[in-house]
Amino acid sequence: MIVRLLMTAIALTSLSVASLPAAAQPSDAAATLVLDTPGVWRMYHTFEPPIIQAKNGDLEPLQFNVTWLDWETPAPPADWTSPEMNDRTWMRGPARRCARTPYLSRLCLRGKFEVTDPAAVGDLTVSLEYHGGAVVTMNGKEVGRSHLPAGKKPAEAMAQAYPAEAFLDTKGEPVIPSSRGQTAELHARTLSLPVPRNLLRKGINVLAIEIVRAPYPAALLDKHPRDVGGISKDPALMWNTCEIRKAVLSASKPDGLVPNTARPAGVQVWNGDTLAGDTDVDYGDRTEPLEPIALTCPRNGAPYGKVVIGSDKPLKGLKAVASDLKADGAVIPSNRVSFMYAVPGGSESLPSNDALSPYPDRAAFLNALVRKPLDEFPVVVRTRAPSRVNGAVVPLWVHVRAPKDARPGVYKGTVTITAAEEPAVTVPLHVTVLPWTLPDPQDFRTWVELIQSPDTLAVEYNVPLWSDRHFELIARSFDLVKDTGTRSLYIPAIAHTNLGNTESMIRWIDKGNGKYDWDFTIMDRYLDTAEEHLGGKPKLIVLQVWEVYMNTPESTGRRFGEILQENQKNTGGAPLVTFVNASGKTENGVVPKLSDPASKAIWKELMAKVRSRLKARGLEKTIQLGMFTDSVPNKEDTKFFQEVAPDLPWVQHGHNAFLDVNGMVPTGYTATWWSARFADDLVNRRSGAVGKTTYRDHETKMTSLFAWNRPRQDAYYPRMTNEQFPVSYWRFLCETAVTSDFYCGIGRVGLDYWPCVKNAQGRRVGWVNERFVEVAGYLHKLHSYMLEPQADGQVAMTRLPALEEGIHECEARIYIEDALVNRQLDKKAPELAKRCREALDERLKYMWTALNNMQFGGWGVTAWRFQAGVSGHAWLLGTEPHKRSAELFALAGEVEQKLGRGH
Repeated sequence: MIVRLLMTAIALTSLSVASLPAAAQPSDAAATLVLDTPGVWRMYHTFEPPIIQAKNGDLEPLQFNVTWLDWETPAPPADWTSPEMNDRTWMRGPARRCARTPYLSRLCLRGKFEVTDPAAVGDLTVSLEYHGGAVVTMNGKEVGRSHLPAGKKPAEAMAQAYPAEAFLDTKGEPVIPSSRGQTAELHARTLSLPVPRNLLRKGINVLAIEIVRAPYPAALLDKHPRDVGGISKDPALMWNTCEIRKAVLSASKPDGLVPNTARPAGVQVWNGDTLAGDTDVDYGDRTEPLEPIALTCPRNGAPYGKVVIGSDKPLKGLKAVASDLKADGAVIPSNRVSFMYAVPGGSESLPSNDALSPYPDRAAFLNALVRKPLDEFPVVVRTRAPSRVNGAVVPLWVHVRAPKDARPGVYKGTVTITAAEEPAVTVPLHVTVLPWTLPDPQDFRTWVELIQSPDTLAVEYNVPLWSDRHFELIARSFDLVKDTGTRSLYIPAIAHTNLGNTESMIRWIDKGNGKYDWDFTIMDRYLDTAEEHLGGKPKLIVLQVWEVYMNTPESTGRRFGEILQENQKNTGGAPLVTFVNASGKTENGVVPKLSDPASKAIWKELMAKVRSRLKARGLEKTIQLGMFTDSVPNKEDTKFFQEVAPDLPWVQHGHNAFLDVNGMVPTGYTATWWSARFADDLVNRRSGAVGKTTYRDHETKMTSLFAWNRPRQDAYYPRMTNEQFPVSYWRFLCETAVTSDFYCGIGRVGLDYWPCVKNAQGRRVGWVNERFVEVAGYLHKLHSYMLEPQADGQVAMTRLPALEEGIHECEARIYIEDALVNRQLDKKAPELAKRCREALDERLKYMWTALNNMQFGGWGVTAWRFQAGVSGHAWLLGTEPHKRSAELFALAGEVEQKLGRGH
């Protein structure tokens, strides 16, 4: 489709102002800031394909034949500039936390402030810096606009086009964006407007700003971003033509109004979004009243909510207490409500393509969740303007566990927050329980593998391996993640594997003359700890018996042959194990190579003893051999273990999944990066899926591919994950897997695999699995973690609640899809089946948009898996994602009512 809007026919005005009185502009020194860029704004994004302008003025959208990339996301409400409009579901934060992407077509911002006496207010001035065009309204009345046609609705307009030199330099190469210098001057536009006093009213006033995109020149389609290493052939849309840079409302004097640019005195409590990251410079919007913490869940569900507590003074003795929650005689007792207090930890990627920070100075993210409040939450001096934002900030996370037999309804109670020398604050807590029953974690159909790292805990807390304190820390890790349903354990019979174990968990005893025995004390205690603290029996036990340093050059693969010699310099290719002597002293050493004729009897005896111990626990069917990665065991080693343990399959982690090992032994479990077609409408752009090529030249509907319904156990290994991904990534991670055609969930995800290796200066520089030359260079990246260290032990990060709630949504999706695929819902209830399909497909469109950063270059504009989806995340926060979750659970309840519980 070509939009034929000739720019020469548009009557553009550089400035259009309604009913402006003659008023002097206040000087910067005398001005009172009423609203400012790093303050509290409500924001709403509209995404559309970028518009390309031909030389003749024709405008055409840049489309990729990808449903979730080519769609126009929903527009804001028609009355969004009105002071009466409820914007509490919009994204909240500093103006520069908004999405910065060429896909942003409209950005709507609402800033609120209180007027106590309109007649006493001095001269008001709005000052903006932006890309594209801008419209300013006060309380629903337009004040003025710039770089947009007069009299036209912004939603139907296009901002004035930029000159060619804003995009291409004198050599015809794409201009690299910069926040300073000549480039910034070409891109940035400014607007300064006096605000008529007669537009003010007593009470809450709303300054609304709308930024509208400008087109890109067609010449960019033949250019490509620099420094992308040939990864992407995206056009060179290198900077954003719809962007807010500065938004300030100032008054010539402080009279008659209450500025909303600083932390108020005393304790302030405001509502938070569990998907939004909090920082230690945040403060609440003083114009927004505190609303109930409103949660929705199925029976047996466990939703999270959040309020944020701030103060200009240290918070001492902070405590939260919940009442019973009641609904028409039914009760959720208060002991099913728990709290976590967020403290500094973790980080989050900020908006792309700019050095301009959203915050006035440094800001620390509050992503670590402690269950016991600190004795004192201090005021942290983070900015050069201490009177404005410095304070103590504590996000309070509320976790409610709905009983499995809870009666559906709205349960109401309160959360009371107290602090020393401060009045108590009571927040209503409302939990809507829907008529569908979430399975217990042990029965989840969504596969979740969070790999525990004993060595990380030992290194981080400087405790001896396998000491009592070490096992206390291991138990703590398991306790914190048991609600995810993770049930895989790795038992290394060898040392220095790609999971980072210094020692083998199974201790070897050298009896001389080539004879060995084994000490299983550590393995047994580890299994005891896991069963007790994970809340159920493991479903997969990987006995690690092989590693890449045991391989031979012809089997390492073309990428790894040259480094095998370095891998084997300490062991010669023999298995490295941990020996224990009669006094209990341990030391690593080698045992005979697998090619040694004596090895078969040794390993056969070991396997028999391990299997006997697992059988006594009822775990004999969970054991598999591990693991190989992108380097496959040679045929001799494969045959060796086939003869030692003929009925045991292998486990593989890597890029592409292997369904068998050398055509001799099946794999029973894989965790891989490249092996699936995702339900992201990009199957025509991906190859490497198991057993098939996935290129296509025809359209297919973007819909679930039902991988959860496959008989095999294959997991999605999110190899490119890092700690700066927003929590929406973790909320949707499992759903990206189970809707593919191959993955039943997620695997090779770290539980407590944070970077614990430090240099001499105490700086974190590496992970435990990077310490050993034996596994160096094999793409064994495992840099994800759900927990992070605090002084007295590891704690959950905010991504863990997101992962948990995402798993619950997967369970609801799987329940509905199972009814569609296996239980004839289409035949038994066609109207309900239709609504289910529409809702599930809509979730996909929202999910892929939310996960993507919408940036050209690098891995490409569709590369949602490769980079933090900052732009999509910002958009998501204004789209009522929690409402869609509630609708999903409600649909599952309808299906259950129609067909019965089933699975």
